[in-house]
Amino acid sequence: MNNHYDLPTDDWKLTCKLLPNYKILSSHEFKRLLSKTIPTDHYQIQQWLANTEMLQFSQQLAIFMCTSFQLKIEEDYWYYIDNLNMPVVTWLSEVSKDVTEKNSINWDHSKTKLNIQYQQNLIRNKLQRLEINLYNYLQRYSSNVKMNDDKMSFEQWMNIIYNALFVLMQNDLHRFNTNFEQKKILFTYDIHDAHLVKSFYDLNPIEEQVYSTQQIWRSKLRACEKVISQQKKRWSRSNQVMVKGITPGNRSITNMKQNEFDNDGNDQKNQLLYMECFPPSMRAIIQARLDNIEQRAQQIIKFIHASSQGQRSIPFL
Repeated sequence: MNNHYDLPTDDWKLTCKLLPNYKILSSHEFKRLLSKTIPTDHYQIQQWLANTEMLQFSQQLAIFMCTSFQLKIEEDYWYYIDNLNMPVVTWLSEVSKDVTEKNSINWDHSKTKLNIQYQQNLIRNKLQRLEINLYNYLQRYSSNVKMNDDKMSFEQWMNIIYNALFVLMQNDLHRFNTNFEQKKILFTYDIHDAHLVKSFYDLNPIEEQVYSTQQIWRSKLRACEKVISQQKKRWSRSNQVMVKGITPGNRSITNMKQNEFDNDGNDQKNQLLYMECFPPSMRAIIQARLDNIEQRAQQIIKFIHASSQGQRSIPFL
């Protein structure tokens, strides 16, 4: 069980660290991992992997399958992003980064329509090349590999090994898949967040209104970031206690006190004074974004809770 929680990230250098690397595994370690995936097939898998040639074949097949599953997870992510209705993306691509920074908009400027399509084509081409290479690899081995058991065909052995590799991939790619599932969820909040900021600017606020609104939003963000940080530390301590064999008291996310997401008393009073100076249409947008910021923070805390409890993500195939 992890004793910390890493937020979903678009930084590939960080994300790729969640991928298993079967190339660097020793043959002995790979054999041990694969043999224990399906207990009912343990003996047959060990028989298969006792042959050095078959062991090398299986390890290379694991590399092919891992890359394929990885690309399909990424493909699903970009397909999801592409199918969202994102007229606000046009606005985000037109405004300067200064606007997104001052309004604390969580946005990756690489997510343009053109770049999304580029990523989709790139992944599609990689999958096509991988499928051709995998087909050629299987064809070559199906005719050359020598079976240990004449009673079982190559196809029957392949079914056993494939099922074991499938289970292995699900386990080893769990965190990688979870990262993308969580990014999809948070992306919907970020899209709505940017839409609310755009709606506010569409009302042509004066400079004083813009500055006050930015202060209100920034204050709420700081309060939510503080709660998230506290939750990460709290669950980290809980996990450390559980490792020692003690079960800590569990605190429900839904029972968290509302004031944990609120700013301190002075900030709240100032915000209420600021809000009175805005027309109703602006107040509604300001409040809607405050709610969205809090809901996003609550969602992240749910991720932290799920990670600490060792819950599994949605199956990715």
